[in-house]
Amino acid sequence: MAEEYKIYVSVSGRHGGWPAYVTATSLHDPAEAEVWCDYGGLAKLRDGTQPFGIYQAISLALRQVPDDCRVLVFAPQSFVKDVFSVTREERQKARYRGSNKKVRPNADLLRSIDDETERRGIVLSSRDPELHREYEMLDAVRTAAAQRLIEATQAADNKFEA
Repeated sequence: MAEEYKIYVSVSGRHGGWPAYVTATSLHDPAEAEVWCDYGGLAKLRDGTQPFGIYQAISLALRQVPDDCRVLVFAPQSFVKDVFSVTREERQKARYRGSNKKVRPNADLLRSIDDETERRGIVLSSRDPELHREYEMLDAVRTAAAQRLIEATQAADNKFEA
């Protein structure tokens, strides 16, 4: 059986006319040790939607995992489980459309994630947390993303006031 890594990811953002986001992502190895995270430095607002931010964060985390492994993705945003609870082949067959038959937001990024995982032999999936540790980590990244949004927004506001 292939080794199983876990990506815990959350995004917080501003909606409306100028969408922006920050992420908090933590990658854990099969022994549940954190091997990479994206929230150690200063938070900076990134332009784009929340799905864009999530897919970018997953793509970055995948660079840290070895080939031929399984990766579980956990996120508080429900669309993540909807997207990754089906196989890559099912997403491709549906032409990256959701159950409403509309093309998923940022389908190009999703397609590139699928291309990379296929090339590297990675099986990517998502489910609800089941273990206490999974719930804890999901809460930790959700809290970190919310805090990073506050910090990034304050930093951006201070930049314009100066």
